[in-house]
Parts: sequence; C-alpha cells; structure tokens
Amino acid sequence: MLSKKQIKDYKREAHHLRAELNIGKDGASGAFLRSVEEAFNTKELLKVKILDNCSDELDSIITELKTIDQLELVQKIGRTLVLYKPLKDQG
Repeated sequence: MLSKKQIKDYKREAHHLRAELNIGKDGASGAFLRSVEEAFNTKELLKVKILDNCSDELDSIITELKTIDQLELVQKIGRTLVLYKPLKDQG
C-alpha cells in the first residue's frame, strides 16, 4: 500500500509521462496483461490509456490489472490510469 506522500510524488512524476500502453477493443486480455508485466520489468511507473472503442467497463479493467502481483493504482483520470509496481531486485 502506498503512502499519501508516495502517491503525491508518483502523480507528479506521471504528469509528464505519455501513455505507453493502450487498451482497445480486446479489453484487458491476457496479451495486454503480459504487456503490462513486461513494461514493469524496466520501470516502476506506467501510464495506460483506455481507448473509446474498449467495450470493457473501467472498474473491471482495474480489477483485472490488480491481479498483477504488487501492482498499485496511483491515479485514475478519465480513461487514463497511472500504475505503480516496484522494480524487482537485481540481486
């Protein structure tokens, strides 16, 4: 669970990020979830855009994303999500 200070800091950092992944007509499919996990191999913060042609409900997409181990929702603005997952130790 992120502290309020961490959330504030991550929101500030994410403000300048572009959405790296888009959820389209296939919704939060298994392939999309794998793409999210791969993106978190190199970064802690990820911005995801849910396109207008996505038929899945926003809350169900968030629920699917939260199945990824240690993933936290930092912010939801409209159809854009900011996600956080700590980097794996390289030791």
